[in-house]
Amino acid sequence: MNITTRRRGVLIFAALCLLEASRCPAAPDNPPTAGRGTLRVNIVLLDGMLGMHPVPLHSMKIVASAGVDTLRIRTSATGVAETTLPAGEFVLESVAAVAFMNRQFRWRIPIHITTGAVETVELTNDNATPIEETTPTGGRPGGGSANATQEIFTRLKSSVFRIEAGLGHGTGFLCDTLGGVILTNAHVVAAADSTMLSVTMDGTLRFPAQILARDETADVAVLRVHPSLLDGRYRIPLFDDRGRDPVVPGERLVAMGYPLHQELTITSG
Repeated sequence: MNITTRRRGVLIFAALCLLEASRCPAAPDNPPTAGRGTLRVNIVLLDGMLGMHPVPLHSMKIVASAGVDTLRIRTSATGVAETTLPAGEFVLESVAAVAFMNRQFRWRIPIHITTGAVETVELTNDNATPIEETTPTGGRPGGGSANATQEIFTRLKSSVFRIEAGLGHGTGFLCDTLGGVILTNAHVVAAADSTMLSVTMDGTLRFPAQILARDETADVAVLRVHPSLLDGRYRIPLFDDRGRDPVVPGERLVAMGYPLHQELTITSG
């Protein structure tokens, strides 16, 4: 091959490359953005000693400025929730109040979402919407009180216990069967032996316990402590299934317990 033929081949190859490149559209200098930003919510309540307590599983709705309920989010076990939203103005609002340390907390916070940015919202005691507190009036739980959730907490707090089984823990409650035994979940005590199982009462008093029965299928375990420890504590009646369903749609529910490493907590919804 002579030099002239080689040069002609190089020119043809270069021409083909230019032709192929011309068939592909050029990338824009400024690619379009999605027009969305990130909202990160962190909910922590402080006790009287400034101890920090994340609020798990708290449901909130995100309302656009036009008043349309656009989205609902719920905090994780660590009190954090995250989602993406279109840029604009919104209101972040609790679906139901959280009961903590004999007080009620809920939030209604305006937020601004910027494209490509992260808006972090810290919800605490200080920026919660005030809820009028009332004094419990006594009577059975949930009846005749202006603040039924607070009344339930006051009545039952000494009957709900922290169950500790080695590295595992959960919640148990004093029921009215057999003069007073403690019910919990079977998975809470699954790995426990007689030296590892204990019940903590009133947040500070810890006593050994024993397993009377356990049903893995129903995830229920029956525990026993010394009867003298139960004197004066309200025995929570078990549901009598004669007459009506245990839960009906729209009925308000209250949950009490020791989630993760928190103190006794109550929530309703």
